[in-house]
This record gives sequence, structure tokens and C-alpha cells, in this order.
Amino acid sequence: METVAAGFGLVEAPRADAAGNVYFSDVTQGGVYRLAPDGARSTVVPKRRGIGGLVLHADGGVVVSGRDVVHVRDGERRAWTFPASWRRRRACRRRPRSRA
Repeated sequence: METVAAGFGLVEAPRADAAGNVYFSDVTQGGVYRLAPDGARSTVVPKRRGIGGLVLHADGGVVVSGRDVVHVRDGERRAWTFPASWRRRRACRRRPRSRA
């Protein structure tokens, strides 16, 4: 195993693009980062914590989920919202468990 970058906390959600860049999130310190094939690293989404998922968007940039879903491309953020009918309310949807 080879260390390709240091100084991060808990690294998750690695994704690679066609150019060989690797994108990943840092759970403990926050943020999404890009590691280029030449070893250069850059911050794609600064200081964002609680990332639940990370995917590369077909039109460029990344989509991160967590407390909300955001598309970040060239430093621009676009939050995605969903209709209220899509949101689940646990209190309304959960069925009581049988005690058999």
C-alpha cells in the first residue's frame, strides 16, 4: 500500500474521473478534495461536514448529500430541493412493531 496524501482525518467516498483525478470527502475535518494524477490537491467543497454521499455530475462538478443535496461546479453551489410529498416523516410512516 502506498500513501498518496496525508493530513486528512477520516477519508471516505473516493471517486475517480476520466482524467485520473480522485475526489474524496474528509468526514472529521470536513470538505471535498481533488487529488490530481501529478499529486496536486485542491479543495472542491470547503469545510462541509456530514457528507452522506459523493458522486461526479455528468455536466461537471460533484454532487454531495447529507443534510441537503448540493451540486458544486467551479465554485458555484446549487442546492437541490424536493417536493414536500417526497419527504418522509418518520412519525407518520413508521408502523408499530408486533411483539410476537
